[in-house]
Amino acid sequence: MMLVKSVRPEISSSLFGDIDFSAFEPYSKTIIKTNEEGEEEEVSIPTLYNKDTEMELSEEDYTLIAEYLSVMFNIHPKIEHAKGKITKQSIIEEEKMNMEARMAKGDVEESGLLSLVSACVNHPGFKYKLQELKDVGICQFMDSVQRLQVYEQSTAMLHGMMGGFVDSSKIKADSYNWMRSLSNS
Repeated sequence: MMLVKSVRPEISSSLFGDIDFSAFEPYSKTIIKTNEEGEEEEVSIPTLYNKDTEMELSEEDYTLIAEYLSVMFNIHPKIEHAKGKITKQSIIEEEKMNMEARMAKGDVEESGLLSLVSACVNHPGFKYKLQELKDVGICQFMDSVQRLQVYEQSTAMLHGMMGGFVDSSKIKADSYNWMRSLSNS
């Protein structure tokens, strides 16, 4: 909730259109919830609210957006569960030390989007030219990237099977189906 103010519209617009996350303010919303005894009680939950657009973002909205982006970009972060504040603080400190060590070595994290665009534009099976990519949405582009990967993997597997280099008895039939659902890949 505290970091949402730092999300600049020129960065978020490629994914979220004209939603200005920096205009959201922390807000406490009161809802009526049924407790374990079956009694109704008022509960205060934190949300984000934009007065200009009258848009509200709850924790459920955040979770949905995060899951959608994880699937779209095929990024699934390691989830660590901390039992207690001391363990949680220890995990945070360890991550800070790891990041500082990477930065000291000069390992600066770069955007993976440039390498994806470059690889796809130079691939003979990619249907978009560089200038056409400007008209393609990020979701459509990421879908094309994943489909191209599935196609290449399937083709390589079929060549290996036909050439006798791959034992097809140990491979699921869906593995060489390049038209399969990407959500199962």
